[in-house]
Amino acid sequence: MKAGDGHLRAAEAVQSALAERQRDYDVVHMDVLQHTSALFRAGFSSIHKMLVSHMPSIWRMLYERTEAQQTQSRFKRMAGYLQSLQTRGIRNAVLNHQPSYVICTHFTPAAAVAALRRSGEYSGQLGVVLTDYDVHPVWIHPGVDCYFVATQAMAAVLRQRGIAESQIQVTGIPVLPVFSQDYPEKRIMRRYLGLNENLPTVLISGGGGGMGGIDRTAAELARVFPETQFLAVAGHNKAAFESMRKVSAAGVANLVPLSYVRNMHELMAASDIAVSRCGGMTSSECLAMGLPMIVTNPIPGQEERNLHFLLENGAALHAQSFAHLVYKLRRVLNEGELSGRMRQAAQATARPSAAATIAAVVLENLMRVKNQMPIRLTMVQRPAPTASANEPDVATALFPNL
Repeated sequence: MKAGDGHLRAAEAVQSALAERQRDYDVVHMDVLQHTSALFRAGFSSIHKMLVSHMPSIWRMLYERTEAQQTQSRFKRMAGYLQSLQTRGIRNAVLNHQPSYVICTHFTPAAAVAALRRSGEYSGQLGVVLTDYDVHPVWIHPGVDCYFVATQAMAAVLRQRGIAESQIQVTGIPVLPVFSQDYPEKRIMRRYLGLNENLPTVLISGGGGGMGGIDRTAAELARVFPETQFLAVAGHNKAAFESMRKVSAAGVANLVPLSYVRNMHELMAASDIAVSRCGGMTSSECLAMGLPMIVTNPIPGQEERNLHFLLENGAALHAQSFAHLVYKLRRVLNEGELSGRMRQAAQATARPSAAATIAAVVLENLMRVKNQMPIRLTMVQRPAPTASANEPDVATALFPNL
């Protein structure tokens, strides 16, 4: 299945925090999508990618109409039933292991495990980590013990939808520890990465799938700003990477094409600004790194809500067109006061300790309920992504030792 890895990174962040707080626990990964039908795996992200890339107006309509539904509307009950038919394997995996606590960072396993809670087949605890800066009803299910959300505004939405205060924790979105470490100054980081340390540096990313015409945008920006260095991350989009490689080889030396990377934190530490989509994880990582953003082509629905959050807090600008992008990028590069304000806003908005806070709540609840039982922590996830901006299904489960 083709998908990005935002939800996966959130789960890994929680896993890391749990391991840090309690080293006696084992952490094991399980691939939840391998427990779904082949039809579900093939269609889940491909349909999403088609809609957001080619029919964004339809995706917006679906997002807003489902958002307007009541939490337990007829539409949602029907959708939940159809999804349950495709996720029996996820439920079987939970029933076979009987975990003490399951933490879901995607709504698909959350729905499956919540159904087991309601039926009485699963008696452990269930936590749901929302990975955007707004709440969509698809995340809300009877049977969830705790919702971990990014902002107080999201907590208010949950309360309005009937979720008790005791079930809500405002923690931020969990990011890996590498995004909240101290790094040398940007010139040193550029030298370390083999880049031109003297050029202002812009990081361009289209998510794991390299969407949004990243190859065309990066090539044109490199031509317009010859004295600026552009690190363009194509993710799993091989065609976009090859296109940028040819442009760079043809003499546009300030364009540095990259494919899928595992050192995004280092690239952020070397960069002055990010030109990017605004998925919840990408936004949270930029905030933690104090990296200003110029957002382009947000996906209707969740990314637009993320953009509103970033703009409201002064950590990002929005470029509605390439001309706007050129104008706003030039301002950020040339106006030190503007870029300084955006960096400070990003740092003030960031919640880099979110994963540690989530881990502390989970462990406290576990010890309160099962103080006498040794716990084994298991991360339930899907495999590494291949080529889309959609995100994977991930859950984290804490299993009793066998």
